[in-house]
Amino acid sequence: MIKIGNFAQIAPEQIFVFLVGLVFLSIFVTFIIPLFLKSDKLRFNFTYFTKRLGKHPVWSVSAVVFVVVILGGTYIWYLSTLPQVVSADSFKKTEDAQLVFIEKSTVYQLTQNGGLFLVDTRPKEEFYKGHVQNSLNIPVTELENSRLLVFLKGKKVALYGSKDDLDEVKKAANELRKTLETEKIYVIEGGHESLVDSGFSVYAGDSFESLPIGK
Repeated sequence: MIKIGNFAQIAPEQIFVFLVGLVFLSIFVTFIIPLFLKSDKLRFNFTYFTKRLGKHPVWSVSAVVFVVVILGGTYIWYLSTLPQVVSADSFKKTEDAQLVFIEKSTVYQLTQNGGLFLVDTRPKEEFYKGHVQNSLNIPVTELENSRLLVFLKGKKVALYGSKDDLDEVKKAANELRKTLETEKIYVIEGGHESLVDSGFSVYAGDSFESLPIGK
């Protein structure tokens, strides 16, 4: 979400739809409407306008390229805000520095200075049997109201469940994107099992759930 002052919040997809609509509206008003109007003056102006475009092809092409670049850039930016499904190996390569920080950090260091959080969405029972070191356990059913969301605001987040839970985790990631201002959301394809196979350290026992919030 993009915050405008202290008032409205606009989703990236709304901005994209608005820009596309604005371009099509401009084309419609400039080129289509005059064809259906009976005013000779308007028809004359339309003809004059098209002739001017023909006499200045560089400006015409530049205008079209400008519009395409704006729309293309906006669309790419919009895609960058969406949850990104990646393999465990690809995620490891992309976020190597952050993952090294997680591996070497204490819980306190991670919550204070970490730029990336690993969120295991499996049920607590499965999490306690074995989970990636320094990961948070927020089961899918609790993701919307978990007290641990305070750590995720403005950070990169990697969500994963079991290897068969991809669709459920993707849905949770989209919901999280709508409610939380995160820098980037990853969804790990293959889930917890793929992270283990990629060499992530596994720890059994307690989790961030024991961390006293606000202290």
